[in-house]
Amino acid sequence: MKKIVLLFISILAFTSVSCKKEKVTTNTYTIDSSPEVKTSSKTPKTAYVFNEEEFFTLDYSPYEPEPESKAGKVSLFSPKASGKKVESIVPGLRKLSEYKTSYSTKKTEFKFPEVTKMAEGSDSLNKSKKDEPFTVSDWGPKASIPSDVRFPSFYVLFSEPVVALASVGQEANASDYVSISPAIKGNFRWNGTSLLSFETTEAVNPMQVYTITVKDGVKSISGKTISGEKSFSTEAASLKIIWSEPQTPHFFDRNEIPPEYAKAFRVQFNYPVNAEELKKISTLKKYAGGGAGIPVSFNINQDMIDTVTYTWDDYIDFGMLVELEVTQELNGKKNKISTNFSTLSDFVYNYNNTSYTYGKYTNPVKIYFSHPLNEPSVLEAITVKKDSGEKMPFTKDNFEVHGSRLTIFGLPVSFHSTYTIHISTKLKDVYGRKLHLVESGKNSENGIDIVIEVPGAENRVRYSNSGVKMLESYFPHRTV
Repeated sequence: MKKIVLLFISILAFTSVSCKKEKVTTNTYTIDSSPEVKTSSKTPKTAYVFNEEEFFTLDYSPYEPEPESKAGKVSLFSPKASGKKVESIVPGLRKLSEYKTSYSTKKTEFKFPEVTKMAEGSDSLNKSKKDEPFTVSDWGPKASIPSDVRFPSFYVLFSEPVVALASVGQEANASDYVSISPAIKGNFRWNGTSLLSFETTEAVNPMQVYTITVKDGVKSISGKTISGEKSFSTEAASLKIIWSEPQTPHFFDRNEIPPEYAKAFRVQFNYPVNAEELKKISTLKKYAGGGAGIPVSFNINQDMIDTVTYTWDDYIDFGMLVELEVTQELNGKKNKISTNFSTLSDFVYNYNNTSYTYGKYTNPVKIYFSHPLNEPSVLEAITVKKDSGEKMPFTKDNFEVHGSRLTIFGLPVSFHSTYTIHISTKLKDVYGRKLHLVESGKNSENGIDIVIEVPGAENRVRYSNSGVKMLESYFPHRTV
């Protein structure tokens, strides 16, 4: 313990001695006070000392107002080349005592000519209005209600004010002035003393014609009784089909629907429709070839406000056209819209092409049909003959089926020779239908004859200019 105390005392003594060697000045920096000047490349050690006396010294110098500018001449001097001073005279402000107000006992009359003309015009206008009858100036909607507007606004504008200003903005579900038929839910409101509107709170039917009727005995504030036309009707909006699609569990072309899936037809219209009303104006028919349409009984299911699904139980055979027709009475005229789809068309041959040998496919021939092929029927339906009439061997190793494409390859043929592929009507598609023959020069009595010309050997070579397949990569590397 004594050793520790002695050590602490020695540290304090050393600190006090070192402090005496330096002198602190009244400046903001402390500098070594040794009289010796030592040359050194290092910057002298300095330290910032806070001087509280200088920091808190307050300045009590009084602020004085700027000297008052005197009115009169102000001399502005600017040097010139001659060295003389040039005086610029600026007129000063007068004293307030020099300003005087002039009073007059006579009344001056002044009229704006525009106001005088307007006043004279309004008098003549009021006189002419007294002679004019009280009628309906405007009404609406005049045309059909837009298909995207479900809650329209009906209005009637009278030629003169009908109610006082206190009635403006008031709402009521009935009116003593106007009625709308067929009745729909909504509120009548005066938007002005002569403008009465009806805001619907119930979605309207664009197929319906609405009539606005001004009641007999309606009078204006001036006491005139309504005259002229008092009944106005809107137009029914034109019904349109914006989308339709047969309902199937898988994707099919709308013109190639398998008969087992031709059971439902979904249709979307351009505005909300009612399934029960739509059934009254819809007809569904099926057509076979160019014959007359056969009516099909159907039901309608409401899917959405603008979308319905037609369903039926009748069987729609192959190659039939199903047509939906909607007939709408539009402003005294019949508006017909229709849409359709078709079941699978006939199973026919389309075209063929040949190509060079690649891989296992030697001298391949690709034959395309309208529908996917029934693979087991290929061997029975295909016959290959040389120009001499001799049959060539054709086995399951000589063809592949990829949907509606038949690829024949590996036949014992030579370059630039010709042979014939005969396809009989025994060839079937995946629906079990036999090949249908159309009028063509390639058809024979019981099938189709396709003459094939074998192309020559592929005579091209390709040199890569990049990668490990470059021609240069097969030669030893050397520095050039």
